[in-house]
Amino acid sequence: RPSPPLGAGAVSLVAFEAMQACKIEGTLQGGATPYANIPVSLLPHGAEATTDAEGRFVFDGLSAGEYTLTFALPAEAILLDSPGAVTIAHSGQQESVSVHAARPAQISGRLWYDEDDAGLMAVTEGGQQGAQMVLSDASGHTAGTQTTGREGYFTLPRRVPGDYRRGAHHPAT
Repeated sequence: RPSPPLGAGAVSLVAFEAMQACKIEGTLQGGATPYANIPVSLLPHGAEATTDAEGRFVFDGLSAGEYTLTFALPAEAILLDSPGAVTIAHSGQQESVSVHAARPAQISGRLWYDEDDAGLMAVTEGGQQGAQMVLSDASGHTAGTQTTGREGYFTLPRRVPGDYRRGAHHPAT
């Protein structure tokens, strides 16, 4: 429908803002190795992307708003950090994020009483069952505990890569 004509001397002002599309791009790294072919979701937008061979992903054509990234990592991997909410405040803004994941390791071994102080387990030296193994992180905080089983064996699963110390609390005899 055409606009009605303006009366004599009337002025019509039209204000507009050219909106530019926004972009979120990033990488998913696993140490020195990128994570390729990992599904990435952008919430609440619902957009999906997959990391390329270099671990890169891109969400383009976005509007200003707050977004959350989620990653469908393989079962053996854990996310080490998260970008949290990614906020795009204005038209044309581009945000870059870097996210790190790792395949956790396990720490396992055998606790025994070194009767001859040789530093090696002799055939006559048995394992200590029932001792509590304590794993501490670099800050001295407890990162995991495990009670030694039969013959003194223990396993502390799903450890994030880092520096740890282990110690043992021996059962009272």
